[in-house]
Amino acid sequence: MQSESDALARRASTFTWSEDSVRHLVGALAALHPEFLQKGRPIDVVAQRAKRLVLALDRLTTGLNQNCGMCLKIEPEINQLFQDVRTLDAFDPVGFADHLRNFRMALEKAK
Repeated sequence: MQSESDALARRASTFTWSEDSVRHLVGALAALHPEFLQKGRPIDVVAQRAKRLVLALDRLTTGLNQNCGMCLKIEPEINQLFQDVRTLDAFDPVGFADHLRNFRMALEKAK
């Protein structure tokens, strides 16, 4: 796992990021909402994954908005995702999946 993470970090550092590539990546990450509805995974693992996903979406959308031609208006949706992962002990995967789907729909409207 660590070697895969290191390899991904090296590739990401040399990748030529464009507005289109970041928008595509954000859309792909937002489309992961069905994965949070899968049964059989430990809730603490799912909660940690959700937290990392929200942090990634926040950083990517912040970057887009700082360098955008047309800024995304998704503050309420990203704020809701942060609320969802604020207390991982009370993490609700169904609610998170619903809010992630709402985030994805807001992205679609922002195009």
